[in-house]
Amino acid sequence: MTLRVLFIGYLLAVHVIAGGAVAYLLRSDRIHFFYIEAILLVSLGVGFVLLQRFFAPLKLLVSGAEFLRESDFSSRLQRTGQREMDTLIDVFNAMLAGLHDERLTAIEQRHLLSSIMKELPTGIIICDFAETISAANPSAEALLGRNLVGQTLQELPAPYSNIFTILYSEKHHHCSRVVSIGARRVRCTRVEFYDRGFVRSAFIVDELTEELRRSEKAAYEKLIRVFAHEINNSMGAVRSILQSLRTYTTQLYAEDRTDAETVIDIASERTNSLAAFVQSFAEIIRLPAPNLAPCDIALVVRNASILLQSFADEKQCQFTWNNFTEHSLESPPILILADKTQLEHVMLNVLKNALEASPDNAFLDITLEATPQEVRVALHNLGDAIPADIQAQLFTPFFTTKPYGQGIGLMLVREILTAHNARFSLENSSNGALFTMIFARKAA
Repeated sequence: MTLRVLFIGYLLAVHVIAGGAVAYLLRSDRIHFFYIEAILLVSLGVGFVLLQRFFAPLKLLVSGAEFLRESDFSSRLQRTGQREMDTLIDVFNAMLAGLHDERLTAIEQRHLLSSIMKELPTGIIICDFAETISAANPSAEALLGRNLVGQTLQELPAPYSNIFTILYSEKHHHCSRVVSIGARRVRCTRVEFYDRGFVRSAFIVDELTEELRRSEKAAYEKLIRVFAHEINNSMGAVRSILQSLRTYTTQLYAEDRTDAETVIDIASERTNSLAAFVQSFAEIIRLPAPNLAPCDIALVVRNASILLQSFADEKQCQFTWNNFTEHSLESPPILILADKTQLEHVMLNVLKNALEASPDNAFLDITLEATPQEVRVALHNLGDAIPADIQAQLFTPFFTTKPYGQGIGLMLVREILTAHNARFSLENSSNGALFTMIFARKAA
């Protein structure tokens, strides 16, 4: 039973009782009886009017509650003319206006955030409360290569699954790691934020490969220029002195002349070797932009293998070919836009490295896969896997595992393939190491 019904029942009961009492007490005095009954009827009418005016503002408040229930924050309550109720209605209308502005701001901010996430080149992944991905922008899905929403962190491809799990377990509000994925460098960062009072995690994935490459290149180019300048200046003076000494050996006794000439010749040879050593470093900073022209990638790979056949024979290693039988010399060429000379240098370098990393009597598997859009060349040497500490430093300038290596082979390969806009990676496979190069065919 509502409060309105109770009030109406109360008014009726009071006036009926009062009317009955008047009728009983004034049954003999009809004039006063009619006066008092008229007054009671007027009182009942006034009571109903006051009751109506009392409950009218309450109906407005009920309407306001309906607005809140339906999340209709654009509607407003009208003032009633009663000071007390108008004060309450003004507060209620101000609350509705505030909620409307907050919701509009939240919608605009959500739209702005969605637009930024969609266009941002940085990958962003948002998790719910159970390590399940609830949102991811296109850049994150492009970096990880799959649809991420609904997957758990453990279901992501390696090494992202491992690094995200480690970052998720960190107790810090902000933590990051840089991971190596083949020739790529990726920084993964976890940040925390509050959603409905609970802590949630978001992961930011930054592709640092090109940024680090430019930074490294600027640093080693400056180093090589200073290094080459100082050594070439010193070697010029040393060569002049050695040539002068060589001319004076004729003035020595015969028994001393041979030893002196031998020492001077050895010193000259070492000077020439040092000049060649410096020249090999200088080639990196003088690497020209590729002269792009139609190039038969299958022929380049075959020619590189022919040049290295004697080295393969020394190790008793064999080349095995996949998808090359239909691409013989008589077959139509598989063309890409590339600088043939630079590409030959790349193929010779990676094939030689693969042979050196392979054990004796091993097989070096070479795969060629061509589609109308791109060409994939894969070199798979069946040997030991690349240790994790070495894999993290591959393609790093001047890093080498060879006793007399200079650490510029893979660095030069990286520069040439990057200039060709080729995608490449060097990673472990199930039974060895796999070097992959992917070239776009475009208008070749």
